[in-house]
Amino acid sequence: THKSLIFSDSVPIKVARNDYPVDLTKGTLVDVYALPIRETSGKSVAISIAHKAPIEELDTHAKDIGGEIGVVLKLNAEDVLDFLSATINSRLVVVRSAI
Repeated sequence: THKSLIFSDSVPIKVARNDYPVDLTKGTLVDVYALPIRETSGKSVAISIAHKAPIEELDTHAKDIGGEIGVVLKLNAEDVLDFLSATINSRLVVVRSAI
């Protein structure tokens, strides 16, 4: 099946202060990676969970006191469930997409 290129759903996430470029703004295209938080000494693999997703909103008020920022991404509706499933027990890293 052919996936739609229309980003339609707004998906909120929290990102730790050191896990995103500090100059992100609304409209920036980002890639999001999930790094499993492991409790055992086994090998963990980072996975790409969003590619070139536009930032719809950005709440950076808590970053000045060492907190997480809130990011709302626009995702394809059919990708939301997989995206949210991948975020469970994972540390999220947001990377500015290459142009």
